[in-house]
Amino acid sequence: MPAEVTIKINSVVAEHIAPALKAHDFRKSGQRFWHRHPDCIWVFEIQRDKYNQGGSGEFTANIGVYHPAWVEAAISVPRLTFMGPVTDKPAEQNCFLRERLDELASDNANADEGSSSWWKVSPQVSVAELGASITTAIEQHALPWFKRFSHLGVAVDFLDREYVGKRNAWFQKVTAMCGQALLGNNARAAALYAAALSD
Repeated sequence: MPAEVTIKINSVVAEHIAPALKAHDFRKSGQRFWHRHPDCIWVFEIQRDKYNQGGSGEFTANIGVYHPAWVEAAISVPRLTFMGPVTDKPAEQNCFLRERLDELASDNANADEGSSSWWKVSPQVSVAELGASITTAIEQHALPWFKRFSHLGVAVDFLDREYVGKRNAWFQKVTAMCGQALLGNNARAAALYAAALSD
């Protein structure tokens, strides 16, 4: 029989997360949900802590925006072929822009300081409490984030401005370069290429 923590997380997903996302035309497979926007794919993925046991544990929601045209451009770079092929059911890790939902939500009552990206599950926390917290985060934070980065230009400029130099420098520079080239911003793409060569 599944552990109590597994049953509780399953209930949160089935009774709260899935209906909240279905209302916005997401489709589900396993722990992953997709919404097909005209220009991209929104990805919402449940991640459970591998140390969950008994009645206690934690889980988080990872979100990402997947732009097929951007991925197609990126996988032409030999060291980025692992990101392909382009798919209509991407994982969150296949997205160039991705975040943890609770890192976007500053008011999550179930997150401990220093571990804000995880919802805490315990016998004292009800399915209704967890469900209310995460569905509020979906409506107030995930959906606006998805909508903001559905525009390729906004997504590329954000990655270029915010991610380059902060996360996996070479990868971020090259993916930003591919995005800027796709947008026709050749001078910026050339600058990113030169910067990537120095890494």
